[in-house]
Amino acid sequence: MLSRIAAYMDRYGMLDGCETLLCGVSGGADSVCLLHAALSLGLPVKALHFNHMLRGEEADRDESFVRELCEKLHVECICGRGDVKAYAEENRMGTEQAARILRYAFFDECASGLRGCRVATAHNADDNAETMIMNLTRGAGITGLSGIPPVRGIYIRPLLCLSRREIERYLDENGLEHVEDSTNAEDEYTRNRIRHTVIPVLREINPRFSETAADTAALLREDEAYLEAEAKKHIRGDLVRIKGLAYPIASRALRIAAAARGVKLSKTHIDALLALSSGGESDLPGGLTGVRSFDTIYIGPPRKRETPEETALIWNEWIYSAFAGYDVFWGEKAKSGKIYDLLSIFSFKKEEVCGNIAVRPRKAGDMITLPGRGVTKSLKKLFIEMKIPVRERERVPVVADEKGVLAVYGVGKNASRSPAGDRNTEGGDVCVVIFAKR
Repeated sequence: MLSRIAAYMDRYGMLDGCETLLCGVSGGADSVCLLHAALSLGLPVKALHFNHMLRGEEADRDESFVRELCEKLHVECICGRGDVKAYAEENRMGTEQAARILRYAFFDECASGLRGCRVATAHNADDNAETMIMNLTRGAGITGLSGIPPVRGIYIRPLLCLSRREIERYLDENGLEHVEDSTNAEDEYTRNRIRHTVIPVLREINPRFSETAADTAALLREDEAYLEAEAKKHIRGDLVRIKGLAYPIASRALRIAAAARGVKLSKTHIDALLALSSGGESDLPGGLTGVRSFDTIYIGPPRKRETPEETALIWNEWIYSAFAGYDVFWGEKAKSGKIYDLLSIFSFKKEEVCGNIAVRPRKAGDMITLPGRGVTKSLKKLFIEMKIPVRERERVPVVADEKGVLAVYGVGKNASRSPAGDRNTEGGDVCVVIFAKR
């Protein structure tokens, strides 16, 4: 049996880089087996025991038992305790959830500062089968149906390869005693009801149900690992590219992107994000927001929407447009001087320019007639057709006078404003707008 445990730990790399193994020991059969097996395999072990203060004298008895066991086995024992009932009431949660939170907080505290530390818990194959059924009844995807993960961060579960019966046999063969938690016989908790009523029926159908469930969980974990790896290929920072992705990949990509910010998305959140039309937004947990721009979804903090200020241009002078991010010249091309990095030039007949001219963001009602096509469109519709992301549309520089749009950077001149060609730029009847980098 020790060889099976060792092989299982090796399979999942549980001890890679491990210098200290902290074993969670409650005093029950599973945890006593875990502690003894770890010592028998020659691992550098310390024991952790957390008193939940839920069962009065019985809880204190368990703590005393663990201390005495560790003394016999010459293992350092670190004990902690917390008032689970009070914590559950204060935070309005169930006792099981509260117990888990406080227990793992204690484990984390003990592990902090220890180099190459792993924390081993004594979950077994039967626990895993029960978890799979619990998750199935609540509704779950592959991750939930995979049960208890063998490795999660610094936490490892070396006994997931063993059934409860095998563990009890190990204790008998090695003359090891353990204590029983009286609440294990009660059906107040969901897990106990599944253990006492559902599992026995399934074992009548398949005596090796726990082992079969473990095999199924392993296959599901492999599938999940593959799908997650594929999903990660479509994430770039806060952006998730969903074009052409099947739901299993797109949903995972969104979950991973949100998880990177410490937020867990439900199926409802995922479906709401995927249902967004371009430009749509959806509120997410943790104060995050989801914004769709064509085939990309942004997940992150709400971005401030500042209305960029327009930059008034002065004849025959270079003006830096903070909005556009470029130096902009308005006047006669011959007087523009030396240009460091020319980006774009728009030429117009001077008499067609009406009043003051400026570089600004688009405004409602802005229209442009596309050169060579004779088609007039609103800038809003044009930007949508060009698939310019929603949050970037307000940053596209528009050259306009008091009559309307003269040109749009990256798009072209407004043919309805009788633009001149780029020839004869020395003539006084031709003026230009030049964009350049400093």
